[in-house]
Amino acid sequence: MKYKLIGCDLDGTLFNSDGEISVENGKAIDELARLGVHFVPSSGRTFSDIPEAVRNHPSVRYIIHSNGAVVFDKQTGERISFCMPKELSRAVLSLLFSFETHLSVRYHGSTHIDSLEASRESFEYYNVWPVHAELLNCYAALTDNFKSTVMEFDGVEMISAFFRDDGDLLRVREILERDTRLNVVSACPYNLEITFSKADKGDALRALAEKLSIPINATIAVGDSENDISMIKAAGLGLAMKNAVDKVKDCADETICHCDNHAVKFIKEKYIER
Repeated sequence: MKYKLIGCDLDGTLFNSDGEISVENGKAIDELARLGVHFVPSSGRTFSDIPEAVRNHPSVRYIIHSNGAVVFDKQTGERISFCMPKELSRAVLSLLFSFETHLSVRYHGSTHIDSLEASRESFEYYNVWPVHAELLNCYAALTDNFKSTVMEFDGVEMISAFFRDDGDLLRVREILERDTRLNVVSACPYNLEITFSKADKGDALRALAEKLSIPINATIAVGDSENDISMIKAAGLGLAMKNAVDKVKDCADETICHCDNHAVKFIKEKYIER
């Protein structure tokens, strides 16, 4: 099979353990473009949270962000969006506000957090994953009157919640998963990521492949976390990282290298240039 599109997760996949793109991966992205292969970063982050090294990479045209809620064409500014209607995001937020949670709301390409909950102490109290906390420190919009503000958003891309208590997380997940209008996944411990049912990385990959007239069996997807499963299942070839959680490895066609061993270079050499 001649593959023409690669959907690639960021954290734990494109990025190494230090959260950086290796020189080898950067070169491989350029080489893929020269070979006519679209390299598509596919992240749970919203657009503004994606590092400039990815956002502004000259060989990257399309970006899937907010767990597939948006497919963005950097060249034209066009967006394919699968966002929550206002009444749905309000219902989700109302539930989450009734528990001890730290919330970030992805909306129109930006991440909003409560200006009163932006401290290191707050992140630690709510078990916010250190990588996520670093992203919030760097990129998040600190929002006053957070609850009343986000309840008025129409077209929320994604809601990310970290829970003080794991039992609360399980209860909330059970409630949310009963609503067929929602997708609910976890990116790390104590975390839930909630999107519109039509928004996941798999649907976004399909939509982009269709736009580019690329058969879905000519696509590759690679990732390491639960929020990558839909994309891995959708692609013609689904790959799990060596550092992936077992759920991802179980649904992938193959398991490849660790994120510290230049996954994009590995994929190019094994599956594109063979």
